[in-house]
Amino acid sequence: MDKTNSYTGSRQILVKTGFFVLVLFMISMPFNMKISNGLLVVCVLISLFQYFLEKERTPIQLNGIIVLMVGYFMIEVIGIIYTKSDNLKDGLALLERHLPFIFIPIVLSGKKLNILKRDILLGAFVGGFFIASIYCVIININLSLIEGKIFHEYYFSYERVSEPIGMQAVYFALYISLCILCILDILRRRYLAFGWIQVMLSIMLLVYFLFIIVSSGARTAIVSLLVILVITFVFHGIKHRAYKYILVAGFVPVIFVFLILFNPVVSSRFEDLKYSKAEGTSYDSYFARINIWKPSIELIKDNIWFGVGTGDQEYELMKKFNEHGYAAGIEFKFNTHNQYMQTMLGHGFLGLLCLLAILVLQLCIAFKRSDLLYLSFVLLFSFAGLTESLLNRNKGVILFLVFSFLFYQSSTQSQASEPGKEFE
Repeated sequence: MDKTNSYTGSRQILVKTGFFVLVLFMISMPFNMKISNGLLVVCVLISLFQYFLEKERTPIQLNGIIVLMVGYFMIEVIGIIYTKSDNLKDGLALLERHLPFIFIPIVLSGKKLNILKRDILLGAFVGGFFIASIYCVIININLSLIEGKIFHEYYFSYERVSEPIGMQAVYFALYISLCILCILDILRRRYLAFGWIQVMLSIMLLVYFLFIIVSSGARTAIVSLLVILVITFVFHGIKHRAYKYILVAGFVPVIFVFLILFNPVVSSRFEDLKYSKAEGTSYDSYFARINIWKPSIELIKDNIWFGVGTGDQEYELMKKFNEHGYAAGIEFKFNTHNQYMQTMLGHGFLGLLCLLAILVLQLCIAFKRSDLLYLSFVLLFSFAGLTESLLNRNKGVILFLVFSFLFYQSSTQSQASEPGKEFE
C-alpha cells in the first residue's frame, strides 16, 4: 500500500513539475533561445522519465500529425545523403534546428490537455510577449528621448521595434498576431464570466498589441491578421445572427489603416506596394523577393523531384543569384523567402507534398472541431509562409510545432473535459 501511494505521489509530482516547466517554456518564448531550448530539453527529459516510470507502459499513440511531422524530418535526413560534402555542415545545422520535430511530439503528443490547462499555457505565452514588448517599448522610448522625442518613429518602426530582444520583425509580428488571436478566443469563451474590468483590460491589451504589430511593419503578418480577424467576426455575426460582430468586422480595417498612417515609416512600406518598379520606393523588399523568386523557381525546376539536398540549398541558390547578377542576394545570403519554395528547393516535390499535408490535415481537423483559434493559427502560418522561409529559423520552427501540437492535443478535449482534470 505504501509503495502504491509512493508511486502515485511521485507520478503527481512529475505531472505538476512537467506542466510548470512547460508554462515557463511558454513564457520564455520571446527571449533568448538558449533559455527556451533548455526548458524544452527539461520537458523532454521529464516526459521520458514519466513514461518509463509507468508500471504499465502503453505504446506511444501515433496519429497523422506525428507521422507527417516525423516524416518531414526524415525526408531532411535523407537529403543529407546527397548533400555535397563541402556543404554537409550547413545540412547538419538545419537538422539541429529541426530537432523539435522529434522533441515536441515527445513532450505533447501523449498528453491530453483540457481547456483550463490550454488557457493557462496560452496566458503564459501572451504574458511572456507582453513583458518582452514592454521591455522593447521602454528601451525605444529611452532612445527616442535622446533624440528629443517621446516616440521617435525611427525606433518604433520595422526591425527597431523588436531589436532590444534580438528577434526579427516578421517573427515578432507573427507571435504578437497569435497573442491577439489567443486573447480574442479566451475573451469570446469567458466573456460572461469576466467582470467589466477584465473585459476593458483585455480590450486595452488588444489595442496595445495591434499598435506593436503595425509598428513592426511586417506587411504579410499585418495583412494576414487583418483578413483573419475580419473573417472571424463576419463568421460569428452570421452564425449567431448578431450584426454587432459584422459591424466590428467593418471597423477592424479602419483601426489598421489608422495605425499604419500614424507611423510614417510603416505607411511608406505599404505605399511601396503601388509601384511596379523598385525605383522611387523607400523599401524595395517586395521587389527583392521577385529577384529572389525568379532564380529560385529556375533552380526548383531543375531539381523538381528530390531537390538539391538538405545542405546545398544556400550554395546552389548563390550560384543562381550569380548567374542572374543579383549581387544583393549573394551579399546577404538570402534564402527563397517562401517556405513552400524553400522546402521544394531542398527536398523536391515529396518534401512539399509532406508540408502541405501537415497544413491541410490541421485545417481539416480545426474546421471539423470548429476550433477557430486552431484554424486561425494554421491560416496565419500558411499565409506568412508565402513571403518568408519560416522553418529556416528556430523561432519559426518553435512557433509552428509548439502550437500545432498544443491545439491538436487540446481541441478534442476542450468541450468535454472537466476543468479540474490533470495534464496527463
